[in-house]
Amino acid sequence: FKPNLLGGGGAEATVSWLVPIPRAADQFLVVCKTNTAYIMNLQGQIVRSFTTGKPGDFVSGGLSPKGNIVYLIGDNNSLACFNFATGLLLNSMAIHDKDAIALAHHPHQNLLATTGEDGTVRLWRP
Repeated sequence: FKPNLLGGGGAEATVSWLVPIPRAADQFLVVCKTNTAYIMNLQGQIVRSFTTGKPGDFVSGGLSPKGNIVYLIGDNNSLACFNFATGLLLNSMAIHDKDAIALAHHPHQNLLATTGEDGTVRLWRP
């Protein structure tokens, strides 16, 4: 499927990052280089959305090992942390001097790694 972000007949968006939801086999975290990321099912329906309400588009994302926190990297060099169940923004912070590219959460520790165009890998304890 190609996400239709405005619900019937609306604009489509190109997916830039996709993460399966471990505890919901038919759902994915979908990042589309817009200012909102989505949990979508296999039918292309939006289940939940995440947005900071600030300018800037998300470029990549990930989940905590328990799946209760959604991490999204913005093209404004920021990291946004959301509650998976409610969609509420928990925290937002600047993470790199140049464009942030990707993130990964350690599977057994409270440790998040990000990388950016500035050539660095940074470690965070969310």
